Amino acid sequence: MAAMREQIAVLHEKLQEAEAAKVHTERLLEEARASGPHLPAVVAFGDDEAAVNGDTNGLDTLLNEREELLKARDHLIQNLMTELKEKKTQLARHEIEVWQGIERRGVWKQRLSKVGIRLKD
Repeated sequence: MAAMREQIAVLHEKLQEAEAAKVHTERLLEEARASGPHLPAVVAFGDDEAAVNGDTNGLDTLLNEREELLKARDHLIQNLMTELKEKKTQLARHEIEVWQGIERRGVWKQRLSKVGIRLKD
């Protein structure tokens, strides 16, 4: 039972770390979006739109990578939440079994005491 509690504690810690990373990443993304208009403008001379399109594609690629990282992190958080729920369920089942065993022992102890047999605790 102690090992299961340790596993739950570890999973809970990982979940908190993932949530903290999520908040940090979202804050960075918001800062990047907020500072976006203040970035220096790309000056294209003549009909050289390749440089402008390249920078736009680079920013789009960067945003897409961030979105993919956020999705991966959300998936990881979801997996950790599922695993934590499973561990909590296992722990609850184990605790129920232990308490049922204690109750059965108490019933048997009481029955045996009626016929004169005393068990030590």
